[in-house]
Amino acid sequence: MKNLLNNDMCIIFQPYIDDVERGILEILHSAKNDIDFPDTENIIRTIVNEYSKDALFITTRVQLLLKEENFNNNDIQYYNWASTDEARRVLQERFPEVVRLLEVKKKHIVALVKEVLFCFIKDLDKLRELDFPAGNRLHEIIISAGDSHRGGKRVCFLETDKGKLVYKPRSVFIDYMAIQAASIINKGLSRDMTIIIPKVLDCGNYGWQEFVSRIPVTSKNELAMYYKSLGGLNAFFATFGGLDFHYENLTVVRNKAIPLDLETAFGEFRQARKIAGMTGITGIISQTLVLAGVDTLILPPLARNERFDIDLSPVTDGLPQESQTLKSSRISAPEAGGVEMVLENSIISKPAPFESYLELEECHPRSYVDKFHEGYKQVILAIFLYRDDLVDLLSNLSGIKNRCVIRPTSTYASFLNTSYHPNYLKSWENRKKLFGLLKFPPKVPKRIGKQALDLECESLMDGEYPYFTADILADFMSVVPNEVSQGENDSLEDFHVAPLEFLKNIDFMPLDTIRYLHYGAFAGIDSSVWATRDHGEIPPFFDLKVDN
Repeated sequence: MKNLLNNDMCIIFQPYIDDVERGILEILHSAKNDIDFPDTENIIRTIVNEYSKDALFITTRVQLLLKEENFNNNDIQYYNWASTDEARRVLQERFPEVVRLLEVKKKHIVALVKEVLFCFIKDLDKLRELDFPAGNRLHEIIISAGDSHRGGKRVCFLETDKGKLVYKPRSVFIDYMAIQAASIINKGLSRDMTIIIPKVLDCGNYGWQEFVSRIPVTSKNELAMYYKSLGGLNAFFATFGGLDFHYENLTVVRNKAIPLDLETAFGEFRQARKIAGMTGITGIISQTLVLAGVDTLILPPLARNERFDIDLSPVTDGLPQESQTLKSSRISAPEAGGVEMVLENSIISKPAPFESYLELEECHPRSYVDKFHEGYKQVILAIFLYRDDLVDLLSNLSGIKNRCVIRPTSTYASFLNTSYHPNYLKSWENRKKLFGLLKFPPKVPKRIGKQALDLECESLMDGEYPYFTADILADFMSVVPNEVSQGENDSLEDFHVAPLEFLKNIDFMPLDTIRYLHYGAFAGIDSSVWATRDHGEIPPFFDLKVDN
């Protein structure tokens, strides 16, 4: 993508780039009495590049079509034409949805920078009180490559003359509570096993987080400590029902695993109630799987999913995986000229937690499952030891605006990617019909399925990933008829966090069985073995026989 930013493919949306530049320059100028900007051009260039990436992703297929239809794929002729008013008129007439999306993205990115900058200025004193590196000279504002939500909100990184800090476009109160819980548990752990969570400043609808630099391990001894730390984190989040701690939400700092995003650190009440409602052998197995950390995504899945065959867990870092079911678009600018866009099998290549000079085979995760389980066990025992203190901390928990994942993010990505095909960009109605193929989200009660689906489609139409919180879903439920369908007895509170409900399970801790599950999960990391896992099948690794 970096090569494309200097490519003539950007010419056709240059007026929007100019608008972004003017908008950012105006914002920086209005803040100059409060903060110094040593390199205004660099700040603007960084933000414009991020806008250009979004614009290229939206327009590339349309531009390739126009170049082929009108100029027989002649680059020079097409780029000369793309800079004219005629090109923009054709774009407006044939693909009005492209123009609308370019305008939406432009407004969103300018509004985001304004919000981040003025929140930073407003919070300077508080940040300094907490020893955040909040200097008076702002060198750079970097908009993350992560998903865009709710009107263009994204994580941003600010670099000042004193260091870096992270802007989060959500409340970080849940992070704060996780930090408090970790401080209690750490009293029962040795220094090398303490749970470290980046410090935060919660500001209601947004927050600030300590910036953490990724530092890979440099030896096999450090790697063993890293996996031990990772096992400890798995125990920590499994105890509270935490979800979604895949490789993008965790990092390595020497020999420690550090969580970066804790918006799903505590499980929801409805999830806890579902598990508690299971009885017999099914209930025991389900409860044991949760306690083992299967839901955290830190463990590799115990069964291959037929629709999502990539393992996102940090345990498979450094092991490239090619999906047989997921597709992705790759855009490149060959040295010979022109632009290529290829639809191919998705390949996940996650960075290894160790330096490249260490041999992958010697550092294979299977060699460290004993360390992983040892770290898990140590943290679980510390949690058990200080359970009463944790209960006191969490008993009156309220005000957490937790995120609710109601549909796989991969589904949103697939639909968004498809919606940028020229056939759908011909009109607003065409893209709307595409998103109309989505059914009610699978993880919400049916009686609020329509409201949730409508909000999903609204976000997708603006090129964003839908984002739901417990408050949003509770608001939906408060306005629908109070008629409960058979088997559906969800309440307004069911979407809110309930770490205490999960903590109760600490009384049931079959460590021998959990150790067995950990070893079985690690056994499937080998690519040749992983490929044999059929949907819903665990028998190649487990032979669970229950006597009547």
